[in-house]
Amino acid sequence: MLGAVPARTALSGFAISQDASMLAYFTGAGFETVSLRTGTGKHWLPVDRGVVAPYSLSWAGDRTVAFEWGSGNNPHPPGMGIRVLNVAAPGNLLQASRLVVSYGRYCGARAACQDGQLITPDASRVLVTRVAGPDQHYTDSVVEYSVRTGRQLAQVMPTVRTPYAGPPCVPLWTNPSGKQVISFCGGNGERYDHGHLSRITVHPPMYGMNFGAAFAW
Repeated sequence: MLGAVPARTALSGFAISQDASMLAYFTGAGFETVSLRTGTGKHWLPVDRGVVAPYSLSWAGDRTVAFEWGSGNNPHPPGMGIRVLNVAAPGNLLQASRLVVSYGRYCGARAACQDGQLITPDASRVLVTRVAGPDQHYTDSVVEYSVRTGRQLAQVMPTVRTPYAGPPCVPLWTNPSGKQVISFCGGNGERYDHGHLSRITVHPPMYGMNFGAAFAW
């Protein structure tokens, strides 16, 4: 066993660093980062009445965590969107992180947005589920953005159009540079390989149209 979290904690969202040395797990509104070797860590509490999306946590190396910052009791907390955090930096959750992609760029007005974002292991790119289309005409896709500039770099799976908010469309895995990506949407797996798309067979744990359990690799 790599480590344990308190029994009172509902582990609804978590991420493990690529070398299995660090754990980040959702704690109800913020998250905690923990060394699996020493058991020490830091609790990143929410500020300005915002909230961290539980399934948005991912690691690049053992010092950088990407997460989605959104509305909680405050409908418009500052800095909403995909952020990257240096776990060794001083300050609170927002002071130690910076905004990469603002919320409105991947979550359209009145769209039912999804979490499940993924930063590449080299911390150069972040993969984001983009949802748009009110009035029961939804379009889902997985888009790659530059962590340094926030610029859109690629769409790594075909656009899926549905009359309802779902099914889950998420990136599952990426190589260090983000040039190879495996995503899952609508019961289908998609592989993006240096600009080329192909359908593959993927069997994530499912419960109906939703993921049946939190998992990491």
